[in-house]
Amino acid sequence: MHLDKFAFFKIMQYCPHPGQVELHKNNARFRILACGARWGKTTAAAFEICAAMLDEPGIYWCVGPIYSIANVIFKKILYIWLNNRPDFIEKYSETERYIRLINGAECYGKTADNPASLLAVGVNGMVLDEPALMKEEVWQEFLQSRLNDTQGWALFTGTPKGKGWYWHLYKRGKGQLQEDYWSIEGPTWQNPKIDEDWLRAQRPNYTERGWQQEVLGMFIDDQGAVFKTIRGNSRIRGTWNSETCVIEEPMANKTYALGADLAKHQDWTVISVLDENGHLCYWERLPHGMDWPSQRVRISAISQRYNRATCYVDSSGIGDPILDDLKRERVSVIGVPTAQEKTQLIDALVVAFENNIITYPEIPILVNELEVFEHEKTGTGRDRYSAPQGFHDDAVISLALAWRGIGKKKVKVCIAGWSMGGERQLTPGERQNLEFQAALYGL
Repeated sequence: MHLDKFAFFKIMQYCPHPGQVELHKNNARFRILACGARWGKTTAAAFEICAAMLDEPGIYWCVGPIYSIANVIFKKILYIWLNNRPDFIEKYSETERYIRLINGAECYGKTADNPASLLAVGVNGMVLDEPALMKEEVWQEFLQSRLNDTQGWALFTGTPKGKGWYWHLYKRGKGQLQEDYWSIEGPTWQNPKIDEDWLRAQRPNYTERGWQQEVLGMFIDDQGAVFKTIRGNSRIRGTWNSETCVIEEPMANKTYALGADLAKHQDWTVISVLDENGHLCYWERLPHGMDWPSQRVRISAISQRYNRATCYVDSSGIGDPILDDLKRERVSVIGVPTAQEKTQLIDALVVAFENNIITYPEIPILVNELEVFEHEKTGTGRDRYSAPQGFHDDAVISLALAWRGIGKKKVKVCIAGWSMGGERQLTPGERQNLEFQAALYGL
């Protein structure tokens, strides 16, 4: 480059941290940046495009898997110019995601979910933000060819999301295994704005997968078993009174939470009661086909028995009638839309398992469901939790619902997406932690 890139950065009030400096110094045609969330990937990529626009007038793209992601980096680029050198801008449109500088350089925001918009023009350079969430063919068939006649470059920036095509790109650049490819990785705390000691102290609030991927910036397998310490968490306590029911009698002045995953025909309704220490005191799987009034009576009776335990009931679809009836009977009940919040529920339960908080009698049905419960990545990069085909997850979801009630009181901070429910005012530190984790998970 003819431009003194770092002198330009200084003028534009950008002081890159050491990891970002390493990126900016490298001139490989294809650079892969796979780091923990909040490392500063978007900022580094935005300034890389700004420097290129000034040094080599041409066409530049910032591409995201969806509009909202593409818009983040485009707005960052626009802000850099407007905040530092608005006199360099000839025209721009935030809604159309377009910038043109007075030297003729142009920058466009593009989305990979509309491949037809990625044709018919040569591009001098592009940033692909969160490429793991894009389909490989978008890069191979639509984007890579835009760089051929210009001998353009591409910068891939993202948090590792499974060992897919983005991981293969990353491996090409490790140890200069392939010419023109270069890769860098790093944990979140390489960003000097992140307090490493504070972040490490939040380790108990992450799943092992979440910590490795979102904080350490490590590529991990897309799928596999979810719960790792199932047998280790089993404690033989309580008395059995049937094949599907275990009881540990309630104690005065002790707090309990009841989780109920509801079903009527194909699956089972399962009821779990956890005490304030995270021990499963009561578990029952109701018979197939039990009518709603009978299920309501059963849930209400168990709640009353365990010191009027608050009930966390699946409110998705069929759960609404029972929820309303329980409220009319003055049962303390909170509806949880498990269809929408399954990922947050399971993530929180995994954190509890990995920290050895939850214990339970060795109930064969429960242990079996926990052992076969699986995780995988969808085509859009989202986590999907489910039982394998032919298996059930009613006991897992019931336990996760009960943990939502206990966990909010037992831990000071919580996994991303788990609302504190307004039971008390958050301290500034807790609020900061929730906001930080929400940013990590893109919520």
